[in-house]
Amino acid sequence: MSQNDDNAGVGDGLSARQGGQEISICEHHQKQRCWFGMKCIRPHSLEIEEIERAKRCQRRFELKKKGGKRWQRSNPRILSMRFNSLEATVHNAIEGMREELQAVRVAVTEEDRFKKLEAENKRLEHENALLKKEKLKHDKELEDARRYARIFQAKMGEARAELGKFQAEKEKLQDSLRQSRNRCSNLHAYLKKHDQPIDRLLVTMSEDMCGSCEDMAKEALEDLPGMNWSTYGCR
Repeated sequence: MSQNDDNAGVGDGLSARQGGQEISICEHHQKQRCWFGMKCIRPHSLEIEEIERAKRCQRRFELKKKGGKRWQRSNPRILSMRFNSLEATVHNAIEGMREELQAVRVAVTEEDRFKKLEAENKRLEHENALLKKEKLKHDKELEDARRYARIFQAKMGEARAELGKFQAEKEKLQDSLRQSRNRCSNLHAYLKKHDQPIDRLLVTMSEDMCGSCEDMAKEALEDLPGMNWSTYGCR
């Protein structure tokens, strides 16, 4: 065996020497024409591994080309890891769905609350409008009452003024009545003193008197003792 054969596979296990030059394993096998399981003319320490690796690559290539699947023995550890991963994924999906459901519930609750608040706001606005109308009505009634009160006060002032006038006229009439009584008393005393008949005088006076003066004369004679307006046949 030559020096090249002795140095084949020596070093890092990935190269071989030939003619003082270091070349790759693939190039070495291609030059020796022993690729894909062909028996190497000059075998080296990595030939068996290379052949097995080439066979595996060829089988994988053929399986992939045919679309077939290679049967693999189930590994409990891998299955457990896959199950745990799947369980975690399902758990995360369930938690996500729960969060989404809770968000939907919160949204629905908020929407219901918003609808209730909107309905309550509309009800309060309606009541506020009714209260405003009622207030305007009361304000109008109060203004009318104040206006009627001012009119009533004005009428009361006018009535007081008229009453004052009537009282002044009453006082004047009372003064005139007192004066008439005094004159009648003086006249009666004068006639009694001079023994002059009063009947003729009364008849003459009744003919010339008006209705109001006649009433005043009647009232004046009633105050005198022994004198009566009807006694003398006056009207």
